[in-house]
Amino acid sequence: MRLKRVDWIEAAMQMLSRQGIDGVRVEVLARRLGVTKGSFYWHFEDRDKLLEAMIEAWEEETDQLLVAASEKPPGLGRVRRLLELVSEAFGHLPDASIFAWALRDPVIARRVAAVDKKRIEFQIQAALDSGMSRSKAERNITFGYLAYCGWVTREEVAPDTAPSFRVFTKWLEELFEIPAPSGVSGRSYRGSAKAD
Repeated sequence: MRLKRVDWIEAAMQMLSRQGIDGVRVEVLARRLGVTKGSFYWHFEDRDKLLEAMIEAWEEETDQLLVAASEKPPGLGRVRRLLELVSEAFGHLPDASIFAWALRDPVIARRVAAVDKKRIEFQIQAALDSGMSRSKAERNITFGYLAYCGWVTREEVAPDTAPSFRVFTKWLEELFEIPAPSGVSGRSYRGSAKAD
């Protein structure tokens, strides 16, 4: 079966998560995928083009999550939906690996900062739409987002020290003062399998 461009990007993202940016090597990826390097060069000019495609895919995933969360009416329900979507995607979101990559590459760091800003502004607007004051919205959302960044990093390097994602999002919902959905006593998350 002939590999598609997206297959290389997904394999590279998995390699990034396992071995960091230095582990993303064309020869290693080709061996893992069971193809020759010629297959890679059919889709990418060089390794740098693959790295560019990887960061673009990560940026696009944020855009897709925000668009999906925007299907909810304006207000904190959008933040709740965003947390649910992140929970459903948990396991293939490479945030921790991307953050680690950004520590070594100033260009990637700038792109991560732009994504951070987009994610934070989306949630601040949702909080403002719910009637929260700007100062409180900025404080709570920014704090919550930075806590999320710390959680994904900690879960990556020392998962036994982090609460399950379900518990963590409950804490965020309390911080953001998101009311429980009417008529819903609880919900399930597909995040971490650790006990609450």
